[in-house]
Parts: sequence; structure tokens; C-alpha cells
Amino acid sequence: LEYAAACEALVAVLVRPVLERELQNVQLSQLYFSTELPLVRVLAKMEHVGIAVDHDALRALEQSLGTRSSELIKQLHALAGREFNVNSTKQLKEILFEERGLTGGRKTKATKGYSTDAASLEKIRDEWPEFIDALMEYREVEKLRATYATGLLHSIAKDGRIHASFNQTVARTGRLSSDQPNLHNIPIRNESGKVFREVFDPPP
Repeated sequence: LEYAAACEALVAVLVRPVLERELQNVQLSQLYFSTELPLVRVLAKMEHVGIAVDHDALRALEQSLGTRSSELIKQLHALAGREFNVNSTKQLKEILFEERGLTGGRKTKATKGYSTDAASLEKIRDEWPEFIDALMEYREVEKLRATYATGLLHSIAKDGRIHASFNQTVARTGRLSSDQPNLHNIPIRNESGKVFREVFDPPP
């Protein structure tokens, strides 16, 4: 590890004049030294301090979403008249297009038949709104539960905080991005997604 660190430090020293010359060539020296470089310290502190999370509230949210997910599965089974794997594209196709006889959305080579993605389901919604609406809600609830509730719970460190990594040069738009976990993707467009904002616990 010490040898690797020494090699990385040596490389940084060697490439510095090359990079500084290139910054001057593209007229970005002032932006780099006045804005980007000072921001490194800010981001490092953000990562070190972390973000406080209300663990109990997040766990309760995960359980609530899990309960709703189970309710929707039972509702879909009842509407279909039998049990099936809601997450199986193959079984969904059988119910929608073979058993129920819906007209079908768009065919794709990848799925070898009719698609069951959100856009395709929206096109045939009027043919079986009770089932399609429940299926769409199930997918949304499961995404919130698995990706955000469970995902954030697994990201909480021993100090009760989330220590995400913040990236300056990843997003093409120039904005910051984060990973481990990706905090920028926490949904805000619907009420069910907005509740995740409440589990973060900022200081006074």
C-alpha cells in the first residue's frame, strides 16, 4: 500500500505541469484554481462528516412500503384469478396478452414479443385499468422499497450517518454527482417519493 501511494504521488507530480499547461490552453486555469480546487476540501469534509439519517423512520418507511407491496400482489392475484410472479415478464405476458387477450403494446426483439414496460402498459391501460394501475403502483412501490429504503439502510455507517462519495467530474452537465449511495436519484416528483427527504436529519 505504501509503495502504491508513493507511485500515485509521483505520477501526480509528473503530470502537474502537463495538466496546468493544458488548462491554460483551454482557458480554464482561473475556474480550476478559484472554484474547482477549493471545492475539493469542501467535498472531502462532506464525505467525512456524512449525512445524518433517522434510522427508525427509514426502517418504518421500508416496512410500510413492504406492506403496501404485499397488498398490491394480493390485489393483482385476485384480478388475474390466480397466483403468479408479478416480477416475471413471461408470466405477465401470459396474463395480459394470452389469458386476458389485450391488444398488446409494442413488440421488441429483446423481449421476443410484446413489451411490459411502463410506456407499453400505459397504451393498453384503458383495456384493463384495475390491473394495469395496480401493476404500475406495485413497480413504483417496490423500486422505492428496494432501491431507496433498503439501499439507504445498508449505507448507514456505525456512526448513524451516510458517507456518500461526491464527484466533481462525472456528470456531463457539470453538476455534482454522488455514489455509494446515489443521493441525487432520491425521487421528489410524487408524494410517495418525497417522504424519503424526511428521513434525513439536518442539524439545527
